[in-house]
Amino acid sequence: MRPLVILQTKAQCPPFPFVLQIGKGFINSPEGVRIPAFWEETFGFYDKGTANWATFDEDNKRCVKQSTEAVLNNPLLMRTIRDEFMKRIPGFNRLVERIRKTDLKSLSNRQLYDLWTEFNEAYKDIYVWSEPFPFFIKDSLAEHLLHYLMQKVDAGTAHRYLNILCSPTEISFVTREKRDMLRLARKVKKDPEQRDELLEKHTKEYYWIPYDYGPQLWDKRHFEKELDDILKNSDPEEELKKIDDYFSNLKKEQKRIIEELDIDKRHQQLFEDVRICSFLMDYKKEVFTKSHVAAKPLLEETAKRLGLSFTGVQYISEEELRQGLIEGKKLDRKRMDKREDLSYLHYTQEKIDIIDGEAAERFIAELKRNLKKEGKSIKGMPASTGYYKGKVKIVMHPRELGKMNKGDILVTNMTSPDFVVGMKKAGAIITNEGGITSHAAIVSREMGIPCIIGTKNASKILKDGDVVEVDADKGIVRKVK
Repeated sequence: MRPLVILQTKAQCPPFPFVLQIGKGFINSPEGVRIPAFWEETFGFYDKGTANWATFDEDNKRCVKQSTEAVLNNPLLMRTIRDEFMKRIPGFNRLVERIRKTDLKSLSNRQLYDLWTEFNEAYKDIYVWSEPFPFFIKDSLAEHLLHYLMQKVDAGTAHRYLNILCSPTEISFVTREKRDMLRLARKVKKDPEQRDELLEKHTKEYYWIPYDYGPQLWDKRHFEKELDDILKNSDPEEELKKIDDYFSNLKKEQKRIIEELDIDKRHQQLFEDVRICSFLMDYKKEVFTKSHVAAKPLLEETAKRLGLSFTGVQYISEEELRQGLIEGKKLDRKRMDKREDLSYLHYTQEKIDIIDGEAAERFIAELKRNLKKEGKSIKGMPASTGYYKGKVKIVMHPRELGKMNKGDILVTNMTSPDFVVGMKKAGAIITNEGGITSHAAIVSREMGIPCIIGTKNASKILKDGDVVEVDADKGIVRKVK
């Protein structure tokens, strides 16, 4: 087997139905996104509940190179991709709302299957315009632009300017929730009797944030605690000003740097392309997370009819869904449950195979033997500049966020909305994966805390309690003796 590279490692990320559609998007994207072509095959394997996404190293490098060249040759390409994604959102949201309002119990098995087919097709057709192309170009394009800046300024300034010029000027949904909670706190301070009504509205607007692929949702009690903490420890007006100032100053700084360095129109567009990637990576997470929440009752109803657990139904293939609902075939409940701990998916342009049992064990062992080896130093890309010294907390699963204390350094594979509670406590963030457009990069810049992303090995070298220096100006992490 050729050398493989792990692209992402993530807890709480079962295959059915969402990850199956995402995989299809990377294998069979429509013309216009697949420029010139993406992978021929890729692998997803589940090891003790953790999802790992891998592909052949040389194939991935080819895709990165060719996709980056496509954008360098046509800097307006990312605008086209963004526009294609945006125009598909209203129709997709209408479908999601229809699913939310459907009396699923009244549907026949055929009608339930047809609803799944409609949802999965719509999901795949919009997803291909959101993540696949930005996934390939985000880091290589940022590196290209960093070299461009280093011809004009020193390395440290180049990294700082890169972060500023690549930061999206649209507010992320995580910071939008924080802003709206601060506005809520300001109203409650003036009129406490509005508290319950405002919290109900806020919960309805943002309860979905930590869901990702399931199962956590925020209830009213979560937001009550958030509100109480603000009223006790913060000045809402001051915190709101910080958010407003961040985006106001960001736009001014971007304009100033462009004028200072006399950045030409072509490179201005390339910087905008990275910002579009950041916007897409954040906004698609909002769109799809809401759809995941809406599909939960659909999964529950399907599990009930197939005699499966809620976990097990998320590890079936589309063919097994058809066999169970249309042919009436009884699926093995224990077998589906075991797939969470040991199974793998093999995506090709023709089909997706889900393999479990001894065959999966042998294949995963072979995959691991062919993974690229990692170094022992900890170095990554500065995502949000600054310096911080503190204690490390390794958090590989959202359920471990409870061990985070205020000021700890959050070390993880990658962050997602279900990590927000821990990110708000962190003095700095270090990730194994991700690039300048990743969730960790976007949110840490808006929070104003140092962040280094893409270290590949930080969680394997560091351990809980280690005291480290995070030099996010240079992208270096040092253990303090």
